[in-house]
Amino acid sequence: MSSSSVVLDEEVVQSNTYTASSSSTMDVEDYHLWRNWVQHTDIDHHHFDKQQAKEIRSALLEWYRANRRKLPWRGDVLGECNGSTAGINSNNNEKTSKKKRTLNDKKQPSIKNFFGAKTTKVVKKEEEPDEAPSSDAATQQDEQNMAIRIPVSGYGVWVSEIMLQQTRVEAVIPYWIKWMNSFPTVHDLAVASEEQVNSHWAGLGFYRRARLLHQGAKKVVNELKGELPQTVDSLMELPGIGRYTASAIASIAFRQPCAVVDGNVCRVLSRLTGIANHIKAPNVKDKHGWDLANQLILADNDNDDADDGDSNEKEGCCAGEVNQALMELGATYCAPSGTGMDPRDPLRDYYFSTRLARSYMAYTKSPISKEETLTPGMSCSICDPEGITTVVGLFQSGITNDMSDEQVAKFGHATFPLDPPKNKKREEDLAVAAVSTVHKKETWWLLVKRPPKGLLAGQWEFPNVIVQTRTAKSRPPSSKKILDALSTMCQEELQTGWEAQLDPTPVQPSPLEHIFSHIKHIMWVRKYSLDVDLGEIELDYTAMGDREARWMREEDMEKVGVTSGVKKILKAVKTGPKKGAKKKAVPRKRKR
Repeated sequence: MSSSSVVLDEEVVQSNTYTASSSSTMDVEDYHLWRNWVQHTDIDHHHFDKQQAKEIRSALLEWYRANRRKLPWRGDVLGECNGSTAGINSNNNEKTSKKKRTLNDKKQPSIKNFFGAKTTKVVKKEEEPDEAPSSDAATQQDEQNMAIRIPVSGYGVWVSEIMLQQTRVEAVIPYWIKWMNSFPTVHDLAVASEEQVNSHWAGLGFYRRARLLHQGAKKVVNELKGELPQTVDSLMELPGIGRYTASAIASIAFRQPCAVVDGNVCRVLSRLTGIANHIKAPNVKDKHGWDLANQLILADNDNDDADDGDSNEKEGCCAGEVNQALMELGATYCAPSGTGMDPRDPLRDYYFSTRLARSYMAYTKSPISKEETLTPGMSCSICDPEGITTVVGLFQSGITNDMSDEQVAKFGHATFPLDPPKNKKREEDLAVAAVSTVHKKETWWLLVKRPPKGLLAGQWEFPNVIVQTRTAKSRPPSSKKILDALSTMCQEELQTGWEAQLDPTPVQPSPLEHIFSHIKHIMWVRKYSLDVDLGEIELDYTAMGDREARWMREEDMEKVGVTSGVKKILKAVKTGPKKGAKKKAVPRKRKR
């Protein structure tokens, strides 16, 4: 299809003989909405008018306060926090009036200074009467944990936002609670060791986040007298804090009037304003998306009931809630699978995506559609140059005359935002040596520490070597190639100098896979068994260049916080190779 003009497919136009039912809104959707959108060239086409922004903001706040998820960093009772969206998305027959709260109801706790106490105070939901100790101490402790909450703090918001980056809310909750119990203040985190931090992060992935959070805490304590900055610009001076995280902390913890924009928010904005682009596009997520979100943040401040007359306080008193409402909506009713037609969706009446599809149907029925050629706009600074043409093509191929009004609206909603281009992950074949020995009836494993920079920086792993980086024509490496690579690594780089027995049989019938955001590791694991007395050697030494090496038991691995990839390998190795496999001796190398 040409990008310079769009002629509606003649067969589609003639077949679109859709007749709206009496309850449909099709009759009020002027086909001019479609014509204007196809030909628009200015970003102002996507802006909210003042009244619309007020209404959307009000609807978001009312919905959020009545339906928000219970989360520990929001000060909720721990026993009620599971992070699931099931309660929001599930069909509930209760009357809405029983669940909604008014805008003047109690808001989330706000704070002026989150370092008021040296330790985080754990507050019980209500005082428990003294009772005789339960016979089941674990059960009693669980019941006590169910009734406590951790007060909202800027430090807690900071930790939660870092953990939530590219990680599901449900997965973060237990990690956050454990973290706050061990490091209740920024001072506690600043003095913690690297291994203590890693052990609390193990399993969350993206370990660079933990390292930068640790560095940030040290900077706050050592250079800022323990006081976290309160503005976006000053927060961004801390390691690991970008615009998104800084805005989240500033708006949620310090009531600053600033927007927070992530993928979920971009999806909501795209469907509200008809942005023909994908949510990862820089001009959406890094630029204009923030301007649009700020229009909602700053709308209707007169109804926010600020605690005092300060204008900045008044503007920002609900900013954190509006931001969280947008993100929450993008994770629930406006998720990729959202329909735009759910009666419980607070923005159902405001989606441009559903109106546009209805207007398209009205246009195909009008005589003018057969007489004119629409030229798609290509210069709107927030839409992709080919985005409008793409939407036209999708509507022409997907909207047919036998579709109901609801189906048409849902199709329009699903079209926005556009799909991002797919980037194929780089694939690397790794030969992995799982080296173990038995000492005092305990199994010890040899691990090496990764370099201080790059992927999984500073994390412990089984010794490994890259055999090849795959291309479109690559074949899996041969068994000989894997064994040769491992033999060379063990003899020349591990520097053990001990006799090792290599089992040539894979620990699993197929290689293990571990997927990161931009790379996939295909791990070909082989097992080494050493007969050595660990009581006579150093448990820590240098190997593989200048990398640290250490013998560890599984309990030691838990303490230093090994990655899920290491746990995956360990589980496979412990399952054991196939019975009857022969062992091949590796040539012995003299100890240096």
